[in-house]
Amino acid sequence: MEPTPAAAKEAASPAGGSGRFVVGDAIRAVAALTVVVYHCAYFTGDFKEFNLVYDRPLAFILNGGDLGLWVFFALSGYLVAKPFVAAYVRGAPGPGVVRYVRNRLVRIVPLFWVILTVVLVGHLLANDVYGVASRRDGVGPIIAVYAFAQNYWNSSTSQLVGSAWTLDLEVVFYASLPVIGALVLRRRRGPANPAARTRRVLVACVVVAAGSVAFRQWVPHTLSWSRAFPGLAIGFVPGIALAAIEPYAMPWLAARRDLGRWLPWLMLGGAVVAAVLYQLVAPDRFGYEPRNPAVRVVPAALFGGAILAAPLIRQWAGAAPWRVLDNGPMRWLGQCSYGIYLWHQAVIYQLLTTRVGHISGHTERFAIMVLLVVPTTTALASITYRLVEVPFLRLRSGVSRGSFGPDQSDAARS
Repeated sequence: MEPTPAAAKEAASPAGGSGRFVVGDAIRAVAALTVVVYHCAYFTGDFKEFNLVYDRPLAFILNGGDLGLWVFFALSGYLVAKPFVAAYVRGAPGPGVVRYVRNRLVRIVPLFWVILTVVLVGHLLANDVYGVASRRDGVGPIIAVYAFAQNYWNSSTSQLVGSAWTLDLEVVFYASLPVIGALVLRRRRGPANPAARTRRVLVACVVVAAGSVAFRQWVPHTLSWSRAFPGLAIGFVPGIALAAIEPYAMPWLAARRDLGRWLPWLMLGGAVVAAVLYQLVAPDRFGYEPRNPAVRVVPAALFGGAILAAPLIRQWAGAAPWRVLDNGPMRWLGQCSYGIYLWHQAVIYQLLTTRVGHISGHTERFAIMVLLVVPTTTALASITYRLVEVPFLRLRSGVSRGSFGPDQSDAARS
């Protein structure tokens, strides 16, 4: 089954021409807040495995909190790669590289640099443990963090905005797309029909996923290697696969509205199963630990893909988005989610130096930390969104030619 020209054009814009994934911002917000809660538990638990400091059911739930990162990866795979996948499948011109690079830079660089500078200067002026460590590290590690290279230069400075290690992965992913696109789109060999090209994309996704697991299995089990892009590339694969099947899924689901209403719930059930498997593969271990089995990334990637697929399928089927995701507060949180993700660890550090950090019970300390960190981080993120992100985001434009109009593609918004 090949998509009709109208369906292929509409697939560039899954909201029926709106050019955006309706609840993409809300999913980003949920993923960010999940990571915030996870880090609250980690730091208030004295960096110990959760089963040692929390009740077993709570520990089991909290230990899967880092799965929020895999939702980010899947979302990036779908939003950012979609114009490249669509161009290859349809045999159309690829996204303009200059616009693409500009959009990526203004999206991630300004806010990260501002927050990193504020946090770094704050610690240096306070001359606390992180300020002292940053002075001892010297200029090199500081430059590495600003250059999105902290994964390759492990230092105390990299902990200032510790969660930003995933930005290093995102930058590699962003940089790889135009390179791969240039190689593939300029050498249009092989089948010319969209269906065959879509199958090629899906086969490539399987190959990348398998290679990612193999990479993690064979490389040294160290923190730096466990955070290397090849070993985590599998996280972006589900989103790319969803972008590839979109032109076919939309008309197919549009003719089967009932299926489009219950299939998303099946996806959510699959996400729960994947989350449980993620825990069972390496019980009680943190997700970042190098000693984790290489196959643990498989249920993690499936979780991210299932969480993304559920609302996408509803949208493809023409069903209204779930109200729990499509509402004003969630859209607002989604807009601020990048700032929430970057600010929260600095807020946790500061609260740990107050009386909150000296509460004796770990569960009580964790609960109070969440109640303080979430609103404080959200307030900071809202301020920096208005003062930093919005002015720079106005510099963006659409990333591609043809049916992708200015500021209409999801990639331009992500």
